[in-house]
Amino acid sequence: MIMGAAADAQAHRSGADDIPMEEAERIAAEAGIDPAGFRAAVHALRARRRGARRILGPPAVTESQVTLPRSLTEREALQLLAEGQVAMALSGAANEQIGDSIWRLVEGRRGQILVTTGDEQTRIAVLSDAGRAKLALLTGSTVGGGIFGSFLLSVVAFVSVGTPEALALSNILGLTGGAMLGFVGGRAAWINWAGQCQERVHSAIERMRALAGGSDGASPGSPSGPPGPGLA
Repeated sequence: MIMGAAADAQAHRSGADDIPMEEAERIAAEAGIDPAGFRAAVHALRARRRGARRILGPPAVTESQVTLPRSLTEREALQLLAEGQVAMALSGAANEQIGDSIWRLVEGRRGQILVTTGDEQTRIAVLSDAGRAKLALLTGSTVGGGIFGSFLLSVVAFVSVGTPEALALSNILGLTGGAMLGFVGGRAAWINWAGQCQERVHSAIERMRALAGGSDGASPGSPSGPPGPGLA
């Protein structure tokens, strides 16, 4: 109950009233709220709000990042990429070093994980792009619904009336009504798909954070709390 209220308050903050996520996590930890659960609740609420405000549902691109208070070796960075790859289910991804102390894992347009380390800190960024899935779901359901609706009403009009005028009208009404219903169904399917993408991104961030030892109870960089499992 308390965590839900705190997460809702953080998810609705914007502009001058915005509190950095790290500060919100610290306050939550001081109130006895599990930071990992708090982060998950905030991400879920923000995702719901984004989807509710958009006609086409949530955005196709989901991204998240976290900064840890330590630098990593190349081996440790690659371990993080491997952990993120499992969490994101990027089976065909390949990793590469794209700059000084910058490593990236990419699988086409589906997903990308970036680890940047140096100056006693490490930034982990995870991105998921489900644009093709969104286009397929919304377009396919709308077109399919229109075709089915037009066919169904045409059959009904032919059986019950049979005049050319009635057939033409039924075609228009069936196409319009079917397309609208198809779009609603496709949007609902996309919202569910997008939610799964958002969960994968959040899971990847949390698992990589824990592996790097940055999953203590407060905020990244706080010395309090039990350490994560750490990198070998």
